[in-house]
Amino acid sequence: MIETVETESEDTLFKLLNRVEQITRELRTSLKVSEENSIIAFRGEPQDYGETKLLPSLYRKKLSVIQEKKLFELLKDYNVIGNEEMSNLQKAIAAQHYLATSRLLDISFNVLVAIYFATSSNEEYKEKRDGYLYIFCLPQYFSPSSKYIEQYYDNMLLENNRQFILKKNFKVITHGYFNERVKLQRGGFIFFPASNITRIPECFYKKVKIHHEAKKIIRKQLTEFFSIYESSIFPEKDKTSEVIFEGVDKKNKDYNSVHSINFEREIYFDNLKYELDYYSLNKNKTETMRILRKYEQDFFTSLNGLEKQVSNDEETFKTLTDVRARAKHDFENLKNYAKKELEYVSR
Repeated sequence: MIETVETESEDTLFKLLNRVEQITRELRTSLKVSEENSIIAFRGEPQDYGETKLLPSLYRKKLSVIQEKKLFELLKDYNVIGNEEMSNLQKAIAAQHYLATSRLLDISFNVLVAIYFATSSNEEYKEKRDGYLYIFCLPQYFSPSSKYIEQYYDNMLLENNRQFILKKNFKVITHGYFNERVKLQRGGFIFFPASNITRIPECFYKKVKIHHEAKKIIRKQLTEFFSIYESSIFPEKDKTSEVIFEGVDKKNKDYNSVHSINFEREIYFDNLKYELDYYSLNKNKTETMRILRKYEQDFFTSLNGLEKQVSNDEETFKTLTDVRARAKHDFENLKNYAKKELEYVSR
């Protein structure tokens, strides 16, 4: 597996910003995506979290879909989200906001905010720990008010086996003014649709290490030059989380389905092409073809399961037969494309 190359540590804010600009260009080049057709986002983590890096808290806390739905109920019971009608996505954003627990991974579209989080001091640890700034180049993204995303989330929570949910198709949700914190942090989210862990492919991001000795000076520069400090990032503190988590642990449509299936297929193949471009550029033939075979296997495994669920629905089954034929054609084209790209970069 190709590992993301960890860049050298930067020791001042302005050196770090210059490095970010350079990495942004590199990412767009490696993915063969233009500025107009991509969005740049950031995430800061105060240490190397190893196996749990860049994963949403729902996975780290190992909550099931049933517990996720229970969490939403408790947010309403404790008047955290009020009685107004809210989509499941809005409930998830509230859960992330108040409890730091959801299937959403926080990102920011303001690099200074991400640097603030990356330079946290980790005072609970005796040893000093290096921070990491992650820079994402994301070709596919959705508005937080997207009806497609709302319906997609609803089907996933209902464990609707008649819907085509592909675990590799993470969704990028751009910023919106859901609450004051999201607004101040220029926040957005990466939505993970599956109950099992599937990481963000490494071709979509790079990271910069911030040495622990540089954290203090960078924090000082954030305040001095950009007025970035705690009260500008966190407008409030909330203590409701403990009682809600006790309840969680206790046992207790703009797109129709046909459109949704085809739309999901299009996103799937778009993202796969970006990955193939990345690995082809790195001249790694073995990894390129392995990735392609893995995506093909995942796609048709999901499609096989869906066909069994709709075998008595003649119209939907016919649609899936068409999707299968088009997918076979798409995969064949991608295999030929990958071979040509590998031959080109090897010259």
